[in-house]
Amino acid sequence: MLSFGLISKSSPSPLFSVSAGGLVQMWYRIQAVFHTWYEQIEAEARKASYLHADESGWRVNGSTDWLWCFTNEDLTYYMIDESRGAVALQKFFGEEFGGCLITDFWRAYDLIRCEFRQYCLAHLLREIHDVDARNESQEWRAFSKRLRRLIADALRLCSRKDRFSEKEYESRNRRLDARLEDLVFGHSAEDADVKRLTDRLARCMDGLLTFLDHPEVSATNNRAERETRP
Repeated sequence: MLSFGLISKSSPSPLFSVSAGGLVQMWYRIQAVFHTWYEQIEAEARKASYLHADESGWRVNGSTDWLWCFTNEDLTYYMIDESRGAVALQKFFGEEFGGCLITDFWRAYDLIRCEFRQYCLAHLLREIHDVDARNESQEWRAFSKRLRRLIADALRLCSRKDRFSEKEYESRNRRLDARLEDLVFGHSAEDADVKRLTDRLARCMDGLLTFLDHPEVSATNNRAERETRP
C-alpha cells in the first residue's frame, strides 16, 4: 500500500492511500485518455512521405518480444509485437506504404511494398570495417576499397548538391549508379565475403542511392536507432 498527501504536525497521517491495484487502474484510465491521440500518430505515420524503421528486443512478462519504431522528423510511433518478421510489419503498414522506407538490411522489411527504399549506409560501412579486420584476401581488399570510395563519393555529392547545376548533379548521380552496377555485376566473385556482399547489394540495388534523388531521405537509419534507445 502506498500513501500520498500532505502531512501536518497535528495530523501525521496521509490524506489517502493507493494500492498497487489502484495504480494499475489509474494507468488504464490514463491510457484511455491518450489512446485516441496515439492512434492519430499511427495514422499520420502510415501517410508519411518517409519513415525510418527499426526493431529491438523488448521483455514482456519474462519473454522476449520486439519493440518496433517508426519515426521521422515530425513523429515517432512504437509498437510491441511477438514477431520480428513481416507479420508484425504488415500489422502496421497493411498492404503497402506509399512513402520511402529507410531501414537496415533486415530481410523482413523487403516484404513490405513501398514507393521507395533507402538502406542504411552506416550499417553497410560498419560491416565493411568488420570484414576488413579479418579478411586480407586481395579480392576483398579491392572490393572493399571500391565500395567504400563509392559510398564516400555519394555522400559527398549529396552534401555538395548546391554547388552543381541540376544537369551536372544528375550526370554525377548517374555515374555513381553505373559504378555501383559495375561493382556488383562486373565480375564473378570467388571470395566468400565479396560474394555475400555483392549478392546483398544486387538484391538492394534500388535502395542504396535513393537519398541522392530525394533530399528529404537520409542515407542512414540513425534516427530510428536513436529513437529506440530511450
